[in-house]
Amino acid sequence: MNAQRDRLLGGLAAAWATAVMVAFVAGCLYAITSSMEPPLAPPVGGSSGPVAVPFEAVLSIGTVAAIVAVPIAGLAAFVLGLPIFRFWNRRGYSSPIAYLGAGALIAGVVAGTVAAAHYLVGFLARSDLVFGIVTIFAAAPLSALTVWAIDRRPLRSP
Repeated sequence: MNAQRDRLLGGLAAAWATAVMVAFVAGCLYAITSSMEPPLAPPVGGSSGPVAVPFEAVLSIGTVAAIVAVPIAGLAAFVLGLPIFRFWNRRGYSSPIAYLGAGALIAGVVAGTVAAAHYLVGFLARSDLVFGIVTIFAAAPLSALTVWAIDRRPLRSP
């Protein structure tokens, strides 16, 4: 039984790391795509084309997205994911579709919480809110598949 618990906890830790990496990549892509939008006002004496973002700025925005994702992904993995995947293990659900469903459920809860917090406090710009919700819905199913890959792999014989 301890081996099963250890595999589940290892899968959740890997899912947390997967979500943080997805947030980093999504943050980098967000920096690149937001620089391709035309400026709101044409620049004085220059062209009105897209602005080139330095590589360091792209990495910085990706790093900030990953840092923001660290506590959110940790809470999602261990507060929401642990009971769901323990229930999956007890009931014998072992298909990747079941784990994807759990990832979608977790994504819905986390995205709903972020949207409700934004609605109550208004701390994000609209494009940042959409970016956060899209990142959540991209990271959660991938993280759930990571849990499935680690939790459901065959045990090695001694």
